[in-house]
Amino acid sequence: MANKLKSNDSPKKHKNLGRKISFTIIGILIILGCFIFFLGHQYLNRSLQPLNSHDKSVVQINIPMGASDKKIGSILQDQNIVKSGMVFDYFVNSHHYSNLKAGYYEFSPSMSLDLIAKKLEKGGSAQPLQGRYGRFLIREGDNIEQISKNINSNSKYSSSKFMNLMNDKEYLSQLKNNIQICLSHHLMLKIQNIS
Repeated sequence: MANKLKSNDSPKKHKNLGRKISFTIIGILIILGCFIFFLGHQYLNRSLQPLNSHDKSVVQINIPMGASDKKIGSILQDQNIVKSGMVFDYFVNSHHYSNLKAGYYEFSPSMSLDLIAKKLEKGGSAQPLQGRYGRFLIREGDNIEQISKNINSNSKYSSSKFMNLMNDKEYLSQLKNNIQICLSHHLMLKIQNIS
């Protein structure tokens, strides 16, 4: 009879051990799942924030025709405008931004994903916004302050540097002489072409 009790206890011990192992594995998987969820949530929250809220520098970016949301996110990530192109794609789709347009844009790492998406939805310029050779339009009648603002917003140069040059008498004198030389040279060429 003692042998029968021992043989009956053995399957119960194995059954209890199997349950303990199963519960331990399930517990570890639950803890691991919670940890992965927490890390993913933290990553998503950080990626939804501007890349660098203190960096006000402006980068010109060309979004090609037919680029998908995923491709646009990748371009923005490569140009250091957003933290994650994948999160940008998720953000655009989850907030129902549709019909993002191609073109030239100026973005800053301090911009929020919402502002970037709104600009992309509105549409960009067909031509580069920042001249490759430092050119931009000065409208007739613009004063020095207006030109300075135009330089600051449409080129890589600051308005303060421009204003310093405009107040530098030696630089202005040299500029005046260069213009007179160019005009006289142009006039001589015109005279030669007429005769």
